[in-house]
Amino acid sequence: MGNPASSLQKAIHSLVSVLPISLRLFYHRHMSWIAEHSGTTEVIYAEQAQALDVVTLKRNLVIVGVALVVVGLVLTVLMAGRYEVKAENRSIEKKNGYGSYAYINKLNAGDEFIAEWTCTQPKGELRMVLITESWFNRWTSGQDIPKSELLADSSGHQGKLTYSVRAEGIYYLLLLPEASTASWPFSVAVKLESRSGGGAGWLLGLAVMAGGVIVLVIGFVKKGVAQPMAPSPPQVQQVAPAMTGQQYCVNCGAQLPSDAAFCPECGTARKPT
Repeated sequence: MGNPASSLQKAIHSLVSVLPISLRLFYHRHMSWIAEHSGTTEVIYAEQAQALDVVTLKRNLVIVGVALVVVGLVLTVLMAGRYEVKAENRSIEKKNGYGSYAYINKLNAGDEFIAEWTCTQPKGELRMVLITESWFNRWTSGQDIPKSELLADSSGHQGKLTYSVRAEGIYYLLLLPEASTASWPFSVAVKLESRSGGGAGWLLGLAVMAGGVIVLVIGFVKKGVAQPMAPSPPQVQQVAPAMTGQQYCVNCGAQLPSDAAFCPECGTARKPT
């Protein structure tokens, strides 16, 4: 008994080999039947083929538009800028003759840092400065901070300071109540914000998403305005007379053996050539 896998492979190969021949036979039978009954081919309207192309184009536009919108949305979300905000009422205690408080902030290059404060004591005033981690360590050890090392500096009953971060790192925001106006504990309302832009990736995501929306609109608009075309005058193409020898049945289109007088399929008499 033969190998089943080999037999199956041979059967598939035979089927694939016979399929083109069968298609050609079907075509020739069809054309012979048309030639025998009308002498012309059936009319093919160019408008029908064009309408099919328009439907395919619209479907492809919608698919591409949806894909672009999804990709753009993902890029926009992944590349979007960061925004953090913190607001609180801070009470500062007096220690070693003065009071202070430090906020620790981890900032990235390109961030925009904003700090606002309002003293809750009617006559209280506060000084707020932003310094690097290294200068904070020196300051806590008793070293004075040069004015050139103060990244941002502001004072008053209320105020605001901003700083554009140039390098990633740890930054300290010092709250220093003015001793002459302070009563302890010193109360102040503080709001801290840090923002980072989305950069080129974020803009690219927006551009891709906008392009997807445009493609979608084009696809839907085309779908809405497409109208059925009026039939044009039939374009008739002459077909050459059937080949001598009458190879196909005029009734069912079956192939006739060269010596057959009747169709083996339907019994119709073979028409003389």
